[in-house]
Amino acid sequence: AGVSIISCGVGLLVGVFGDWHLGFTIKNALVLSMLSAMAATAYFIFAYSFGLNEARKFIDGVWVRIFK
Repeated sequence: AGVSIISCGVGLLVGVFGDWHLGFTIKNALVLSMLSAMAATAYFIFAYSFGLNEARKFIDGVWVRIFK
């Protein structure tokens, strides 16, 4: 649960760059894309560093496929 809270915090930090009251705009779509990417990245980095087995298996598997 702690890792999820950290990734949500990262998402909130990125989310302040959106003008959400304007509805769907290109800027908001880009901010939402960056928010999602950075929150997911933060989740996997912290999950890996805290030793969560599922995250380690996933990241190690991706690492092997990229640098094989």
